[in-house]
Amino acid sequence: MKSICDRILSIHAEVRKHWPRLCRISIAMYDPHDDRLSTFADSTTGGRPLEHYSQQLANIPSLQMLAEGHESRIVSALERGYSMDTEHSQKLLASGYHSSYTIPMYRGEHFAGFLFFDADEEAYFQPAVTQYLGAYAELIIATITHEMVSIHTLIGAINTTRKFSRYRDEETGAHVQRVSHYAREIALGIADEQGLDDEYVEYLFQFAAIHDVGKIAIPDNILLKRSCLDAGEIRTIQTHVSKGLELIDVLIHEFELDTVGHIDLLRNIVAHHHERLNGTGYPAGLCGNEISLEGRIVAVADVFDALTSGRPYKSAWPMEQAFEHLNDNAGILFDARCVQAFLENKAGILKIRQKFAECRETDRGFSTRA
Repeated sequence: MKSICDRILSIHAEVRKHWPRLCRISIAMYDPHDDRLSTFADSTTGGRPLEHYSQQLANIPSLQMLAEGHESRIVSALERGYSMDTEHSQKLLASGYHSSYTIPMYRGEHFAGFLFFDADEEAYFQPAVTQYLGAYAELIIATITHEMVSIHTLIGAINTTRKFSRYRDEETGAHVQRVSHYAREIALGIADEQGLDDEYVEYLFQFAAIHDVGKIAIPDNILLKRSCLDAGEIRTIQTHVSKGLELIDVLIHEFELDTVGHIDLLRNIVAHHHERLNGTGYPAGLCGNEISLEGRIVAVADVFDALTSGRPYKSAWPMEQAFEHLNDNAGILFDARCVQAFLENKAGILKIRQKFAECRETDRGFSTRA
């Protein structure tokens, strides 16, 4: 099945047969938890001016007004219609774009992101052009909305399963948010050298939250034990990986989510995030590049958060001690480049840690085991 980016490329190629000065179609997704707008997929002639771009919506007032007002916008001359004090506008102008057409996207009443059209000619988006683009815009937005709804249905089904399991799952909401955001920061840090596009980064961010879904199937007396596990209990809790893969397959089948993109990425995250570079991890004892890149990314994010989170059976490590542990084991247990990207962004990691601070779930019997 074609990726979202491939579908945008096909649409762009078709549109340019009639309107050749249309140089760019781009989608940015919105994360309400972080007020963050991030590039998701695009088709651009020449370079990609805003690849791996991420910015809080509050820092782009003109776009924030569009999102809040449910209004599209045409800028006929970017040099005069854009403020030059943002990275967003500077990069567009430097790429030779002279006019733009921006459409906000919504899931129901909730703002979901933007669809951007850019041309290398001033006053390009006349009624004839915008009317022609209207059908394609609806198709693109419907495609994106359907994809995101499918992902959220899958994640929602998993979260509902947790809740109906007597609130037994040890994964706190703050923990999964931090792991997802840490994983995205690592992916962005290695994106250029690894050839990762923004679509990959977005799916990684979405799917990292359910890395330990299989712990739903672990008995309470093991999952919620307040002391160290014995050898048999450790073997049992390690089965959460295979149980997680089974659960994902069941949910995909039952909710007819086979069309969700990058399901292989989700399976790899679940299957590989406890593997270790030197083969000492589980369940398969994979080594080095036998472990998927997404598994290696989430491993770093998950271990760091497990170490720095207090639980009934252990105290939280200081941040610097956890950073040192990752550094000492880079290239041994953890992917060295993933660790490097993580350590080079300590300020960003600290912001995530503070934003998604731990609630007092431990008072209700929650715990976390790596």
